[in-house]
Amino acid sequence: MEAVVRRQRAGQPIPDRVRHLFTYMSTGGHRIDSPAAPLKQDRDDLIDTEIAATILGCSSRHVRRLAADLEGESLTGRWLFSRRTVEEYAEARSA
Repeated sequence: MEAVVRRQRAGQPIPDRVRHLFTYMSTGGHRIDSPAAPLKQDRDDLIDTEIAATILGCSSRHVRRLAADLEGESLTGRWLFSRRTVEEYAEARSA
C-alpha cells in the first residue's frame, strides 16, 4: 500500500477503511477484531531506515540488519518501523 505511506509522509488524512485494509494486508491477512475501529497511527508513527538510523546512531544498513529485532516490515521494497519500537530499542541499548 504505497499510497498509504505516501499520504502519511505528506501529512494527508487516510480514510478509516483504507487504514483497515492496510493493517489487514500488513498482518498477513489475519482478521482484525473490529473492522470499523480506527487505527491509532500518526503519520509520524511509521519511519523508514534513514530516520531509524538517526535515532539509533548507526547506518541504515545496520538498521536493516536489525529489522527483525525492531519488528520492521518491508513494504514495496522499503523497510518501515514503528517509531516507538525504535526509540525503546535505542533506550535499551544505551542502558
